[in-house]
Amino acid sequence: MLGAGIAAVGSGVARASRPVRAGLVFATAVWLIGLVALTREQLPIWRDAEELWRWSVEMDPDCAFCHGQWGALLGNRGEFGAAIAHFERVVALRPDRARHRVNLGLALLKAGRSTDASAQFERVLGEEPTDAETRSRFGLALARQGKLAEASREFRRAVEDAPQEVGTLTYLGLSLIDLGRPAEALPYLERAVALDPASSLPREALARARRAVPARPRR
Repeated sequence: MLGAGIAAVGSGVARASRPVRAGLVFATAVWLIGLVALTREQLPIWRDAEELWRWSVEMDPDCAFCHGQWGALLGNRGEFGAAIAHFERVVALRPDRARHRVNLGLALLKAGRSTDASAQFERVLGEEPTDAETRSRFGLALARQGKLAEASREFRRAVEDAPQEVGTLTYLGLSLIDLGRPAEALPYLERAVALDPASSLPREALARARRAVPARPRR
């Protein structure tokens, strides 16, 4: 965009008469010097991502994108309380966007607020019922509340919508093991291992299910 601006100014200079051309060249030089000075002045602010988003929010407190980016940055650093505040602001600014609630739900889940996370995931699923990833996260939130039967139902439905998702297959298998139904878990865990043989969690879960299945009596 900056290059296009310089090209446009250069084109105008080429078409001007000599006295006018000299004035345009001088004006262009002054403009460029000012632009460089402005860029140098802003660089210390923008070198740090958090400072960039803090500055952006100060400039526009209602910038949902800025709050979302700042929240993601904080969440990635494990500062979930601060991240939640920004994601809540995003949801308040854009209540019609279901996807913003996913980020809020994830931050709540990681902060140990599984009941609050469930409420956000349910809102998303009310609008996007075939969103298997969000349904799987809803299942995790329910499992953390000790609601294993409900969690297992959500995992099963997520698997129906995304049958190749290794994580969801594994969660479903683990929930069935914890419900005392390891034999039911076996086909899901076997599929997860087949899809991703290098992943340790499905392999460990499959070994656990096999150990829990009663041995068949020999004839």
